[in-house]
Amino acid sequence: MTLSGRTESIISEQAAAYGHGALTALLKYANLGKNDPGKDKPGGSWNNLNTRVSTALGKNPSSESLIALATKILNDKVTDGNEPKWVFELRASFLEDGYSLSFSSDEWSIVPVGADEIPLEPQLSQLQADLKARGFTVPMNHHKQAFSAFTRQNWEACNAATRSTMEGFLLEVATAKLGFTPGGGGAAIHALDAANYFEPGEHDYLKGLWKMSHTNGSHPGLSSEQEALFRFSAVTSALTFFIHRWKP
Repeated sequence: MTLSGRTESIISEQAAAYGHGALTALLKYANLGKNDPGKDKPGGSWNNLNTRVSTALGKNPSSESLIALATKILNDKVTDGNEPKWVFELRASFLEDGYSLSFSSDEWSIVPVGADEIPLEPQLSQLQADLKARGFTVPMNHHKQAFSAFTRQNWEACNAATRSTMEGFLLEVATAKLGFTPGGGGAAIHALDAANYFEPGEHDYLKGLWKMSHTNGSHPGLSSEQEALFRFSAVTSALTFFIHRWKP
């Protein structure tokens, strides 16, 4: 993923707060040392700290270098429970870019959203590719919207789009397999169950997931990051499983 200009700006500002000696090591740590002009200019003048950072980053710094730079800065400057305003801003900006900041065992890390949970990023892409290959464009678009809402920290919108993803998928499958007249997700689950499309336990699981999806969406109710991630992860995993089970 490409990081936004806002994320780069926050990282650059914090890097420039280092002294000249420490900045040299910091840029080398992030594999940016080769573009660092250093403190001294020919003729006896010198580069300021902002110029050094900007020159080292160049026009299109890689996400890997920026993440390495941000991680080192966080571990140098910030302890858990003592977060200055710029860390809050960096967390929000990274989340919009699809990454999350976490602090564990006295160390900061920056990883793709969901990297320590189900679904993994490859699973998201694979499910969307499978939906597209089967012509299920409506649930595919809702799935993309759900993930986009999650990265914007709009938990209720994520829940709502996740519910629409699940319903769209079930309706597409029931229509393709059974000639089902579109109704709702619950009716589609019932039709698939009546036609013996579920193994033991699967029908109850989908019914429970479908029932849960009707709470804490855009309206009514409020949600949290953990709840939105659980729902999105559970639906993504379920659809990944069933789309292969119910091949044409």
